[in-house]
Amino acid sequence: MAQEDVYVDDGLIAATDQQVLEMFIKKLKTKFKISVEVSCFLGLEIEHHKGNSITISQKGYARKILKCFGFKECKPVASCRCPYVPDGGNQAYSVGFLLRSSKTHLQKIIVRVKKVFRYIAGTVGYGITYHATETKGVLHCYSDLNFGGCTKTSRSTSGYVMIYAGGAISWCSQRQAIVTTSTTEAEVIAASEAAKRIIWLCRLIQGIVNLREIPTLQVGNRAAVKLSHNHEYPQRTKHIEIK
Repeated sequence: MAQEDVYVDDGLIAATDQQVLEMFIKKLKTKFKISVEVSCFLGLEIEHHKGNSITISQKGYARKILKCFGFKECKPVASCRCPYVPDGGNQAYSVGFLLRSSKTHLQKIIVRVKKVFRYIAGTVGYGITYHATETKGVLHCYSDLNFGGCTKTSRSTSGYVMIYAGGAISWCSQRQAIVTTSTTEAEVIAASEAAKRIIWLCRLIQGIVNLREIPTLQVGNRAAVKLSHNHEYPQRTKHIEIK
């Protein structure tokens, strides 16, 4: 079985059988000019290693951004964290926080943006490595949240990450649409969003390989886990039955 993903004039081919892959490439070569081993796709740099593993990164794009905004020779830092920003010292969280920041604190925002650039400079070589032999056919899924983390709206932030072949393949950190009154309710909403992504990923993966087992979503709240097994909803959680 072979699958091809095409974006304008770039494409990737995946197959479960080497012979099928070679036949497919041979037919494509009669019509198009193609490269056999991918090294770059839509800004993602792909490095091939011995032992059937690959690393995906954006080193070229990161260097381009640093040069464009005059941070090519800046002093790197190990974290994006600042005292006036809530906990969550990673690049994705920091950028999201800055986009929501008020223009009245412009000077603080500028300092924070500079620190994000310095963090990028120190992590240019970072990437995600996938191993063909690691937990093949198993999708690991995790969800968590920051309860009431938004000081302006009191809304919680949901987060999830899905791991396959030893590396993350899907992740998200997003404020919830409503204000929740308990960590259990917020955790159920976070788990619900993660479950939607799991269903889609299972369909995508099974189009290429077979999953050995049904994925289990790991959540960090015992009450939410208990609620998923109990069909008699307590008084405080009756309103979240649909989720």
